[in-house]
Amino acid sequence: MSAEAFSKLTIGKTMVTTRAAARARTAPPPQRSTSSSISSSSSSAEDVECQSASGITYDIAGLSHEVRKRARHGLLSQNDDIKVKYCKTIPEDPKSYMFYIADDISLRMGERYDAPKCSCGANVGGNACKHIFWMLDQLVKAEAPESFKSQTLRLAADGSTVKDTHPTNIIDSKGLKEIAEDLDWTFQDDRTVEEIEEEVREDMATLLSVFDPAGELPDDFRNPESSILSEPSRKYREVQEFLTELAIDDPRLLRGLRDIIDPTFQAHVFFDKINDRTSRAFRALDEYPANPDSTVERYDVATCADKLKDLVTRVEEYYGEQKGDEPGSRDIAIRAAESLIIILHGVVSRNFNAYEDITTRIVPEDPSENNLFFCLIGGVSDALPQDEATANRDRFVLDALRAFPQGDILRNHWEMLRTIGEKLDDDNAPFKAPPSFMSAFLSITSESRKRTNPEPGGSSAKRPMK
Repeated sequence: MSAEAFSKLTIGKTMVTTRAAARARTAPPPQRSTSSSISSSSSSAEDVECQSASGITYDIAGLSHEVRKRARHGLLSQNDDIKVKYCKTIPEDPKSYMFYIADDISLRMGERYDAPKCSCGANVGGNACKHIFWMLDQLVKAEAPESFKSQTLRLAADGSTVKDTHPTNIIDSKGLKEIAEDLDWTFQDDRTVEEIEEEVREDMATLLSVFDPAGELPDDFRNPESSILSEPSRKYREVQEFLTELAIDDPRLLRGLRDIIDPTFQAHVFFDKINDRTSRAFRALDEYPANPDSTVERYDVATCADKLKDLVTRVEEYYGEQKGDEPGSRDIAIRAAESLIIILHGVVSRNFNAYEDITTRIVPEDPSENNLFFCLIGGVSDALPQDEATANRDRFVLDALRAFPQGDILRNHWEMLRTIGEKLDDDNAPFKAPPSFMSAFLSITSESRKRTNPEPGGSSAKRPMK
């Protein structure tokens, strides 16, 4: 409802009642008064008006004693007393609305209802319950102009009108979705309750995974492969379940967590975990030859390669899920590119037989099983020229990097890319990268370098890796 429409509504005799009540409150007490007369004066003021928790004053003089009690309970309730879990338009009647309140209470209003209906049980008999009076105050708070709120508003006993205005008209004038946004409520579309609850569980798992003591990534945290958890992890998952149930009952908890654990923070934690897993994978490979049977994390070449490929896929998927126009998306792209380049740097630095110094046991002789570089990138040498099985495999990491804005993102990591290029050009390395890989790498680095702002003197600007 527009401000102009509200301004045309009349108050009638309400203002007279309000002034009298105001005088009753502000006038000095008589010289001689008894406790009964004071009590009577106070009771009279309460009986004619009630100022709600939102600061709006309502005329309740025309309500019966029982309904006045309900009105005061509803109007004085804080948001923590009555909570809207979600609201929606009733599908079979677009001009009718449903509000789902905690404790499994539903409140409906619309063109098909003469007055709002509540399922709490106190609405029986045609007079409004505390939930209806609370809802009327919320709608006025969200939609009415300040000039309207500053007046004393007359309430109908059945909750059908506020100052002779049907509450449905207030919703129709602005839209339920917009009112829900103003009041920090959840507006439900055509999804079922079960679908909404499942989405809440997914979102809560994603948000809370950032603090997981085991360092799990969001997918791992939502779908753990093992039921064997450490004591801290088990307790943390119990906390997660507890908070998720609270968020299902009160969506404000989820919205509050989204504001605190924002996408940029989530991304920083995600890539920190990726980089940590990358370091662990390389360390587990480097330590494997000395003691392959140790219970400490150890990877042979094939296992390490699988771990690294999985990390590359996770980075690709995470970056692909981000919207390019959202705040922080450029920072996310920089962090994603950094993680991929760290992985590539570690692989090209291990272009050698990982088991070369082992003489105590039989080790793989095939380079695809003993050389991480060859296993993931392939290679050619005097002994193995242009082998089709290795020359045509996927261009490890490079295919993922092609998705990034080259000049804007990769130049932030130019120093590490330069180091990778030097290792690829090493004539003493056991294998040279396949031509297709080198072509892709040179294409990426030349484009990145070409777009880098030149320093005075003509050299390319170099930024240290963050």
